[in-house]
Amino acid sequence: MSYDPAALADLADARGLSVDELVGEAVRRHLDLEAGLVRDEAARLALRHAPLLRRLGE
Repeated sequence: MSYDPAALADLADARGLSVDELVGEAVRRHLDLEAGLVRDEAARLALRHAPLLRRLGE
C-alpha cells in the first residue's frame, strides 16, 4: 500500500501532531479494531463449541 508522504505531513500538521504521533494513533486505532474482531470471533467460537469445551473440562 502506498501513501503520499506530503499528504500525511499535511494531515499531521492540520491536527497539530507530528507524523510519528499521527501514525502511532492510526496504528493504535487499527490494533484496537482488530483486537475487538478477534474477541468477537473467540466469543462466537466459544458459544458454538460450549458443549465440547464443557466435556473437555470434566
